[in-house]
Amino acid sequence: MSAIRYIRFVVRLAAVAAAGAALLGVLPWPAAPRWVPSASPFVAVCSAIAGGAFQIAWAAALAVAAACLIRPRWFCRWACPMGLLVETASTPRRVLLRRCRAKAPPAARPATAAAPPRVRIGPLVFWATLGGAIAGYPLLLWLDPLVLLSASAGPHSGLTSAAAVALAGVGAILLLALFGGPIWCTRLCPLGAMQDVLSGPRRWIRAARSTPSAVRSAPVRASDDSVNKLPDGGTTNAARRTVLSGAAALLGTGLGALAGLRLRGRSQAGAPLRPPGAVGEDCFTGVCIRCGACVRACPAHILRSDLAPASPAGWLAPRVEFASDYCREDCTRCMDVCPSGALRAVPLPRKQEAKIGLARVDLTLCWLATGRECHSCIHACPYQAIQSVWDEDVYSSKPVVKPELCNGCGACQPVCPSAPQAIRVKPARQKEVQ
Repeated sequence: MSAIRYIRFVVRLAAVAAAGAALLGVLPWPAAPRWVPSASPFVAVCSAIAGGAFQIAWAAALAVAAACLIRPRWFCRWACPMGLLVETASTPRRVLLRRCRAKAPPAARPATAAAPPRVRIGPLVFWATLGGAIAGYPLLLWLDPLVLLSASAGPHSGLTSAAAVALAGVGAILLLALFGGPIWCTRLCPLGAMQDVLSGPRRWIRAARSTPSAVRSAPVRASDDSVNKLPDGGTTNAARRTVLSGAAALLGTGLGALAGLRLRGRSQAGAPLRPPGAVGEDCFTGVCIRCGACVRACPAHILRSDLAPASPAGWLAPRVEFASDYCREDCTRCMDVCPSGALRAVPLPRKQEAKIGLARVDLTLCWLATGRECHSCIHACPYQAIQSVWDEDVYSSKPVVKPELCNGCGACQPVCPSAPQAIRVKPARQKEVQ
């Protein structure tokens, strides 16, 4: 192993160790799990475009993008944890093929032939997601390798649905590497495709500089064969590749934008309660990367990965369920650990402004409204948003929710003694059905 390869291996091993420490809760900072997916330029750029905001946590992604402008696929070669795992998984296959070729007699070795054209899915995923982000709904952010690793780190704190799906995805990538080589890195990874796009201008400049000056200055004629004798395989082939790549980028971006607009319009129907600080439902299910960080961080355990959403776009997105607890008024953990901006960070003094929904009372079920003694919801509300009001028409008291004070924290719902519960938190965008 050469010195540079050894140094690169040590650096990548350190990157894997650092990512593992951040994701497995070894580091003392509660927000550490967000650092890993936040380092992806793919996640940072598409989330910033779709959400219209920038997070300090994305500074690392900007540094990675700057490095990729100078060195092609710098992150893949030096820092990607998934890349090292894929390379390790593909090592037995590479060693076996090398030994088989070495043992075969020279006459039996296959002649070197031109490699067949390779179909690359990664660039299409990148451009489609970027197009969706421009339309306000990035499509496939959850395919980022750092996102998959982050989501698969869930079992250390309890296996969630998102973690199980991510573990299956990582396992499939490693099996593909074991039997097919580093196909994920070279053909499927959207983060790798984005790095190729970032290093494109540098490659074009180098290709232009490597062109003989006589060829650059001479007029180009259709019969002039000298323009086809360039170090990169020929001006004609290079131009054809550039045109095809540009056409594919435009097509992928356009299709992604159309799909994003379509999903953005459909995602709001029947949407559940979302965690505090969530962006609008029209883009939440696109910006959310399904990493499961908010579900794992919630101390009240009221967040769940949605397995049966009203719209397929909401699959595995976090939803709020007030089964036995509520969103604590002194907690901002879910917002602190969100790496994509789907949950906007709100300072604790402004927690009341991060509304989850609005509590609504069914007076036909309420004990107080039907003449029985009960003030459970009134006493439980940490924001004093529920008051007992005397109703002269029915000659009884009834609970009334003040929308301007209600945060939708759900403290009132688990303590309600009626069955079914008379007070429930519903999305504020939904109108009350009388």
